[in-house]
Formats: sequence, structure tokens, C-alpha cells
Amino acid sequence: ERAAIRWRSYVSYPLQLLHRMRNEAPPDVMVVCTNSCDAPAVALYAARGRPLPVVHWVLDLFPDVLVESGSVNSGGFADRSLRSLTRATFPHAAANVFLGGHLLQNAARFYGEIPRASILPFGAGGEPLDGMTARPTNRW
Repeated sequence: ERAAIRWRSYVSYPLQLLHRMRNEAPPDVMVVCTNSCDAPAVALYAARGRPLPVVHWVLDLFPDVLVESGSVNSGGFADRSLRSLTRATFPHAAANVFLGGHLLQNAARFYGEIPRASILPFGAGGEPLDGMTARPTNRW
């Protein structure tokens, strides 16, 4: 069962996301969270060359979560690969929204200044995102 969950999280879902973004009419803005960790990078790749802003909603910092849980060895191939993917995602997102200030501080410590960063405090309303406008859609 664990293998099936990993397959759906790290292979099936990103492929579905890529397919939908390239083959369906996109919404005005795409918000993609870090569950799964490769989804923001997949969404940014699929949005290339299209007028589709992608908001990177950072709920967990990868690969740090995987290193801390013992799923990935610190400094190993998976750690370095995911760190490169995460580093490449931040500058291309229309916005990088962090769930809590501590998460943004950790990200900045590892990756330097994060462009277009916003903090959504725990238990907060949508005030930090008030300047953004998007038309709701049920297509995605």
C-alpha cells in the first residue's frame, strides 16, 4: 500500500497535472501546493509559454521534510535533486506563499532571498493575498 501511495503522489498526480494543464483550458491563475513536492515545478513547466500565473503555495519545505523524517539521506542524490528543483521553482512562480513565517525563514536560509514571497500566518484570513485577483472556476 505504501508503494501505491508513493506512486500516486510522485508519479501519477504530477503526470495528471501536466496533462490537464497542457490539454484543458486553464483558469486565470493556478495555485499549486507542495503536496506533492514536485507539483509546483510540474505546474511551472506546463505553464511555460502560456499566460498562466502559477502561485507556489509552500506548505512544507522539500527536501527538508524528507531528510528530517529519515526518508532521504542528507546530502544524497535525492536530497540534492529535490533541493535543485525547489531552488529553481521559487524565481519562476508568480508568488511564493508560505504557511507561516518560520517556513519562509528556513527557506531563505537554504535558498537565499525568495522573490515575490508572502506569508500566510497560521489561522489567518486572506488579508495577505488581498491584492491578488482571480476569477473562481470549477474546471480545475
